[in-house]
Amino acid sequence: MNTSYSPSIEKNNEKIKARHMVAGLEAQFEKMLKGKEKAFVGLPATGFNLERHILKRARQENIKLFCYEANRNVYWDNMETPRVNRLLDQNRDVLSYVELPLPENGYVESPATGRAKYTNPMFIWRDYCGVANTERIEESTRQCAPHSVVVVTFYAKSIRHNKNVPMEFKHGYYASNLEPHLLERFGEQGWINIWSHRYSTNPYSPMLMMAFRLIDGRRTVSVDLLTGCMLILPKEQK
Repeated sequence: MNTSYSPSIEKNNEKIKARHMVAGLEAQFEKMLKGKEKAFVGLPATGFNLERHILKRARQENIKLFCYEANRNVYWDNMETPRVNRLLDQNRDVLSYVELPLPENGYVESPATGRAKYTNPMFIWRDYCGVANTERIEESTRQCAPHSVVVVTFYAKSIRHNKNVPMEFKHGYYASNLEPHLLERFGEQGWINIWSHRYSTNPYSPMLMMAFRLIDGRRTVSVDLLTGCMLILPKEQK
């Protein structure tokens, strides 16, 4: 199941709360990597709500924004909206917006770069709000630059169809196995879970939002700024 987009969702209190959680995490990501080149990758829908806040400090914090929209109607509605056009024109040096689905972790696509590998840390908000199918899980769990952060949002209610989903989700086990399966799949690729949050914008569409950080390859003991956990990181392999 894919939940259909509605502009009213952007103003829903639970969605606003979820966005604030992501905004706080993104601010910590910037703080941890202050001065270093980095990227924000996301799906701005019609509001560009989080993106507008990041843009206020994008040049100072050395952060580029890569935004995507796969829904042709939403994309062109945005492009024909004066408010969005001004935003894009005024920030074309740090912001790109293209009619494409989100690429897998570690890649960006824009008119300036085409499809290109991105080697610096990335903050990626994969706000799918649909079923966690095999393709979405694979592109979300791919490794990219150390210290990158990925936030995923998936539909969290049991589904009837079994197509293109992991075996663990079939035969009515999607809802109960979603979170543990994601923890396992991300963990296999070196991602650590920062937090998990469940919310619903209506009684029929419960969502699971999870945030992960990719640890680096140096052996060190430190307090992770994003999780507050003491980490012992593995030694870099030569």
